[in-house]
Amino acid sequence: MILAPLGAEITTGLGLNHSQMRGELGAWQRVYIGSAIPLGILSDRVGVRRGLIIAFTMIIIFVILRAKAEIYWSLFMAMAVLGSGGPLVSVGEPKTIGLWFKRRTRSMVMGIYMTSPILGFMAKLSLN
Repeated sequence: MILAPLGAEITTGLGLNHSQMRGELGAWQRVYIGSAIPLGILSDRVGVRRGLIIAFTMIIIFVILRAKAEIYWSLFMAMAVLGSGGPLVSVGEPKTIGLWFKRRTRSMVMGIYMTSPILGFMAKLSLN
């Protein structure tokens, strides 16, 4: 969602063709799908807190690598790092909500958790 509105600028800046840009935009999903089960198992073994720390560390690394990307493969590798941190977030955040909130408030918190990224994306596009 972050790269799509800037696709033309990134394509021009890195000298990519449209096929390569589509590959960049889909890189994290391919890695996410391949690593979801093993990383879900890892999250169960190391615990929610450590799993989320690993995930957020990977996301910080992704942000740094993405900012420094100068060619197709460097941006592709940055996107792959994001895809490998994503499953830990997808597993860890709902688990954390389940542990921290009582049954009565859990559904409201999950609703906020599920809708806030979409609302943030809409706000970003509106302000962009």
